[in-house]
This record gives sequence, C-alpha cells and structure tokens, in this order.
Amino acid sequence: MLDVKHSRYAVLLAVLLMTGCYERKDVEDIKEDDSVHLDWQISRVYDSSTNKEQEQEQEQEQELDEISFYFKVEIKVGSLYVDANHNDGLLLHLDDQQIDLGKYNFSELYDDYVYYEVAIDDADDFEHVEITLKTPEKTFRSKLKLPERFTVENSATAESYDPILDDIHLTWDSELPFATVKGKLHYQYDQGVVGCEREEFSDAIESGNAYSIMMEDLHTGCDIKDLYTESIRTSISLGGGDTLTPQINDFEYYIIDFKQGYNWTRNIPMD
Repeated sequence: MLDVKHSRYAVLLAVLLMTGCYERKDVEDIKEDDSVHLDWQISRVYDSSTNKEQEQEQEQEQELDEISFYFKVEIKVGSLYVDANHNDGLLLHLDDQQIDLGKYNFSELYDDYVYYEVAIDDADDFEHVEITLKTPEKTFRSKLKLPERFTVENSATAESYDPILDDIHLTWDSELPFATVKGKLHYQYDQGVVGCEREEFSDAIESGNAYSIMMEDLHTGCDIKDLYTESIRTSISLGGGDTLTPQINDFEYYIIDFKQGYNWTRNIPMD
C-alpha cells in the first residue's frame, strides 16, 4: 500500500498522462535570432484512369489527365515543434493561391509532435510553391520552383493494346529520375466466377528514361480463362524524386523532399 507521499506522486503522474506532458513553441513566441528548422515534403502525381469504352481516339503520347498534390510541413525551433493556429501565422503559397496551414494542424495526443498536412486533388500544375512563417519579429520564407511537367509515352494507350498478349513500353522526359516501376492486373470473370488479382509487379529503375514490362511479368499467377474473362484492369505506375533547393530561404536549416509519380489504369472489356 502506498503512503501519502507516494500517492501524491501517483496522482500527479496520472494527471500528466491525461493532460499531456509536452512542450511546444507558439508562433508568437519565436524570436528573430531563434534557430528555426523546416522539414517539407511535397508529392505531385499525374493520373490517367478510364474505361476503354469511355475513351476517344488517342495519340500514342499519354495525356496526363489529373494532377494531385500532397504537402506535409514540420517547423521546429531547436527541439520544439511549432504550433500554429488559424491566424495566418504559417502559410502555404501555390502560385497565386494561399492556404492557412493552421487549419490543417495535426497533433499527436499526449506528445509534442505537430505537423501540417494538405492534399489537393484535381489541382493546377503549380510553378512556384512557398512556405511563410510570420512571427512578431521576423517573417521566414522558403520558396522554390517545382520541376517541369513531364510527359510519358505508353505503348498501352494505343487502340490495339491487348492486355493478354502485349508488353508495355514506357518512355518519359523528366528533370528528376524515376526510381521504381510497378504494375498489376485484375481479371474480372463473368458467370459469377471470382476474379483474379495477382501480386503487384515491382522493379527498380537503375538509370535512363525507358522501361519495358513484359507480359509474363504481369500475368504470372492468374488463370487467363479466355472464355470467361469479362474485363481486365491494367495498372501501371512510376515513382521517383529528389531533394530540392529553394530559390529563397530564411530558415537556418531546411530539407525539402520532392516526390513525383505517374499512375495509369485501363479497364478493358474482353469481347
């Protein structure tokens, strides 16, 4: 049985666990000579996904139909995470658009970890992005120009593409290298027969701006069942990126991690 002194310590510990024993830095408390660190993750993905019956006549060069962006920001002063509220203290600029990141504040319960996260679907292809941290004594900025939009030539976009017989040849032009390629097939059978989805094919791209996915790499593990196949959905993706250097930077330390991706999906009925 605990004595009174130990009981008080136990109660104090319980209160701290319930209320959260953490320390953060408020934007209003940041000084001009503070060591402010920026950790910024950016993802830009081009996506094209349609059914063949919805397609119009296409050229060989794949049009990148939809763009999605993802931003994650962490700000620290020394070892303390910066906590920004809805007061325009921490802003994300996307060309002429402005987002108050205080509205996208995520905090870990009972922890000092704070981050800001925004996802934008069907977006414009922004040229410049910027983080602005406004404090009473100084405004900290980090601005960068995003890599140019790339294009992908995909042999599977041709009207004659057969997901059972054809290899898929990809070529691209990109400022940053692609490091991985992935592919997947899903067979949908008719007459109530359960479909087949094989394990995802994945490979590293060592160098260059071209890659070919062989038909047998995608089909292994599925029974083609020509007579019962209603449709085949083919999914292909490219991924890569690098760290970027800002054009303007007021943060003492920064890391800007940029990832880019290309997703392509076609659901093709089998006559």
